[in-house]
Amino acid sequence: MVVHDVLETLLGRPPRNPIYKALWFPYILKYCNTPKINYIVLGPSLEENLLQLTPALKGYVHSIDMPYFFEPASDFTPCRDGTLRFGSIGIGHKTKGTHLLFELAQHFKSVHSRYQASFQHIGGISEAILLDAGNQNAVTVYAGGNSLKREDFEKALREIDYAVFFYPSDSYKLRASGAIFDALSFQKPVIAIRNSYFGYCFDAMGDIGYLCSDYSEMLATIDDILNNWDLCRYALQQKNIRTGRERFGLNETAGRIGNIIKSRK
Repeated sequence: MVVHDVLETLLGRPPRNPIYKALWFPYILKYCNTPKINYIVLGPSLEENLLQLTPALKGYVHSIDMPYFFEPASDFTPCRDGTLRFGSIGIGHKTKGTHLLFELAQHFKSVHSRYQASFQHIGGISEAILLDAGNQNAVTVYAGGNSLKREDFEKALREIDYAVFFYPSDSYKLRASGAIFDALSFQKPVIAIRNSYFGYCFDAMGDIGYLCSDYSEMLATIDDILNNWDLCRYALQQKNIRTGRERFGLNETAGRIGNIIKSRK
């Protein structure tokens, strides 16, 4: 059984309704689990975190990397017109830290740097963030409160130089992130607050960007990039992405699933 979003219920409180509680996934794991069922999670870091929460599942949990159809490698010229473009990806929400993109953009609007900075959000965004953002002109928002067509999403993603993620450090303990794979699919180096899943991706692929301890370090990192941008390092990060993402391809995933099935026979 492949489990994904439902694992997040392990981090929450049980429902009050007794009917819902009987169907609550953590309750099923605790009282109704059977050795005949094995669980597959989408990443080794998720497997480790799950077993820390439910040690009784040891021997019944396996991990594969989240399968993804990556875009073919293509030529891209970064820092066009002396401007470095930073973009957040996906549905924007305060719980994802998207409001920090506006703070970041506002900060660099008043700072002189060697290179110009441009900030975009690629995807829908909650109205609350837009209302709280103050000067919204500092960020180009694609789609606003609406969904974004896939072709428009990909077109906007191709244009940025770096993908930025403001997810809190305790995010993605038990589920994988599709947004980081969207960035890697288009060979965009990542600037993000460290969480266990992003840490795993960086460990697996090498230098593919910058993992920061918090928002302050992200701000300092982007400030350093804007003043000391290194095309050679950028090219190396893109090369590491192209090479490293092969382990997340469908063939590798299929092989891992085959090994799991063989081990259970």
